[in-house]
Amino acid sequence: MVVSSDPAGLAAELDRHLATPTLGEEMRERGAALAAEHTWGRVADLYLDMYRARSVI
Repeated sequence: MVVSSDPAGLAAELDRHLATPTLGEEMRERGAALAAEHTWGRVADLYLDMYRARSVI
């Protein structure tokens, strides 16, 4: 990730992606795995746990 107000950092990151063709695929795979862990059911369970821990419900 790059701070959007850092043009040099953004350029360096773009260069890194162009120089490493597999990097995009690796990022897509990690992103898909992370998204799979955060289903709506999982999010609901996390909220319920949080509310229970604070004796809200």
